[in-house]
Amino acid sequence: MHLKIFQDMACDTFLKIVQKCKRKFVIVQVGESEPFVSELLSGLPTTVADLEPHQIHTFYESVGHMIQAESDLQKRDEYMQRLMDLPYQQWVEIIGQAHQSVDFLKDQDVIRTVLNILQTNTSAASSLGTYFLSQISLIFLDMLNVYRMYSELISSSIAEGGPYASKTSYVKLLRSVKRETLKLIETFLDKAEDQPQIGKQFVPPMMDPVLGDYARNLPDARESEVLSLFATIINKYKAAMIEDVPRIFEAVFQCTLEQLKLVMDSIIWAFRHTERNIAETGLNLLLEMLKNFQASEFCNQFYKSYFLTIEQEIFAVLTDTFHKPGFKLHVLAGPTMVNEDATFQVESDALTEPLWDAATVPYPYLNNAMLFVTQFVNGLFESRTNLSIFKNHIRDFLVQSKEFSAQVLEGVIKYRWNALPVEQRDGMKNYISEVIVQLSSNETSFRMERLYVNKLNVTLVQILKHEWPARWRSFIPDLVAAAKTSETICENCMVILKLLSEVFDFSRGEMTQQKIKELKQSLNSEFQLIHELCLYVLSASQRTELIRATLSTLHAFLSWIPLGYIFESPLLETLLKFFPMPSYRNLTLQCLTEAILPPTTKIPEAYANGSSEEQAFIQNLALFFTSFYKSHIRVLESTQDNISALLMGLEYLINISYVDDTEVCLDYWNSLVLELFELHNNLDNPAVTVNMMGLQMPLLHGMVDGLGPQISQRRQLYAAQCQLRMLMICRMAKPRRF
Repeated sequence: MHLKIFQDMACDTFLKIVQKCKRKFVIVQVGESEPFVSELLSGLPTTVADLEPHQIHTFYESVGHMIQAESDLQKRDEYMQRLMDLPYQQWVEIIGQAHQSVDFLKDQDVIRTVLNILQTNTSAASSLGTYFLSQISLIFLDMLNVYRMYSELISSSIAEGGPYASKTSYVKLLRSVKRETLKLIETFLDKAEDQPQIGKQFVPPMMDPVLGDYARNLPDARESEVLSLFATIINKYKAAMIEDVPRIFEAVFQCTLEQLKLVMDSIIWAFRHTERNIAETGLNLLLEMLKNFQASEFCNQFYKSYFLTIEQEIFAVLTDTFHKPGFKLHVLAGPTMVNEDATFQVESDALTEPLWDAATVPYPYLNNAMLFVTQFVNGLFESRTNLSIFKNHIRDFLVQSKEFSAQVLEGVIKYRWNALPVEQRDGMKNYISEVIVQLSSNETSFRMERLYVNKLNVTLVQILKHEWPARWRSFIPDLVAAAKTSETICENCMVILKLLSEVFDFSRGEMTQQKIKELKQSLNSEFQLIHELCLYVLSASQRTELIRATLSTLHAFLSWIPLGYIFESPLLETLLKFFPMPSYRNLTLQCLTEAILPPTTKIPEAYANGSSEEQAFIQNLALFFTSFYKSHIRVLESTQDNISALLMGLEYLINISYVDDTEVCLDYWNSLVLELFELHNNLDNPAVTVNMMGLQMPLLHGMVDGLGPQISQRRQLYAAQCQLRMLMICRMAKPRRF
């Protein structure tokens, strides 16, 4: 495997080197007795023996560049003859066998050999150009005979087996030989110098085997390369081909016109393609065709057959987010089709026919759908003479249709999902997922289409209520994998996870308790992936929007996830690093508050009756609070918005302190009270006192110089200290009874 890769790289590198310095290979270098190209050709059989067919083709193209650089005509012909000797001898042998029995050419191994020989000749012709004339002349007529024979085999196979016969491996192999024959001739004529005698030599013999075959063949057996070949011939030789033009037109255009439906299907296929260059080619071809038909006497017949089809297909790509780059060309097709100056006239009812069947819209939106379509179609006709207004009308429609379609889709999923066929459910599920990923993978589109993406997120969660986990087990792994591809996708994935978590709290009227329990258990079992993703984002990302979305998602999960994810992982330490940052402070505080027990819980009883895991949780909670407040209590005191959360946290800590195994809490209370006592003890004005822990403490007038505001802020802690007195009394040693 590695050897093949290295061979590919070596052949490609060899070609690039030859293209840059081909002259160096045809001159005798110092210390050498012959040019490198001559030495290379002498060992040609050995060189190509270990190469794959496609590598041989690249090698022949490279050597062709060397030979093309030789200025001596005699040497150049000699080199080319030596280069092409191997494939030519194979060709002569095959043709000789075919003269004895035509059936020899029907063997699949022989067909593959013929194809390989033609591909080798094409590679050499692409680099040799005009100098390949002598070689192609040797095989040209036999090549046309093989072309004719294989064409007859293809036609007979399709005639007997129907259209599906064209998809068999045997017919595909035969068509590959035909296409490679046409490609070889086109490559040579295109690369050859503009010499009219070359055209006169090669074009007449092709008229019947190639052009005649194209005209006579079944539609499914015609090769588009014939059109490309003769387009190259006309462009190359121009006036020299005037005498042959009528015959070319007769053979090519008459049968092609009979395939107008196929032409229209090809144009529609092209502008619906997701490759931008193919889509633009199809749209430009459509516009050119529409303009030409406007001035044609066949205008009415054409539009009666294709107007609604073109209209529907154009609006299909207009409303498809995969074809946004073609918006300008999509819009141009509209005025062309409904232009009042056009010869084509049709009844207004036919043109104002709804673009989709309103009967398929869920009942709550039926009247809205009818009104929406009517207003849009009327606006098209009113603005058809002004391209700018017409374009804005289309653009407004696209914005409105997104919101409207999201409403309709959500209704279908909510009320009719289980009635839909499995194929439709899978199609809707995959399409919505793909659109969400596409819109959220790009920063610009994600911000511009944020409202639409949010609606799609809600719609996806509606689908999950029906499909997950039973029919979509891979959702969480798929979501996490997608989140790792882009930060904007990751941000949106966090939004989806938050919406999914909120299902447990806000869908109680829509789902049974059993279904909610099932969803929660499924999410719980796969939360390890989500947990790892959140920790990675919080530790590695620098994007404010992504970090805020992750914190918000964590807040939604912290109330019910297993305790191990909180206290047996670096989650709390990771959260604490965001606490001093203004952008994340409130979200971080919400997460920390959610991580602890509710205020109504009787912690001593819960500890006494709880499992070892629950007891460990309470002990870890005590350690967390004491460590956190030792380092960050001043930060909480400094902001009025956080004081309520601070007092609630102190209340939790007091409740935890009633547990016998939490001496760490008492150590913290001792240090806090000592700190407050020393602050007041440093004030030497006995005239002003405050009550602290039941003691009268002096407060001096110097508070206005800076200490006053500090004491005023710390007065906020007195409410908690009043409860602390009761704790101290309860924890005092009881006197002995005598």
